[in-house]
Amino acid sequence: MATAIVTRGIRWSYFYFIPLSLALGSIAFMGWSYKGFESDAAFPLLTALEQTASRQAASPSERTKSQLLGRALGQRTTLLGATFIL
Repeated sequence: MATAIVTRGIRWSYFYFIPLSLALGSIAFMGWSYKGFESDAAFPLLTALEQTASRQAASPSERTKSQLLGRALGQRTTLLGATFIL
């Protein structure tokens, strides 16, 4: 009697469509977010010594931290990663 009230004619196996659809959606968004990730990198990775040298030789016309943050927030990879963290 209690199971008839809980299910109301819905098969219990349909519950697994929810996590399956979430997993498939995650795979699709992962492919979308990393498509063309090479073009997102503005500069190649540097060693610690090269980073120090480039900071010392930096000109005042370089981007500020707020400009860099704005650029990072506009990238698909950042937005999708923040969505998964939340």
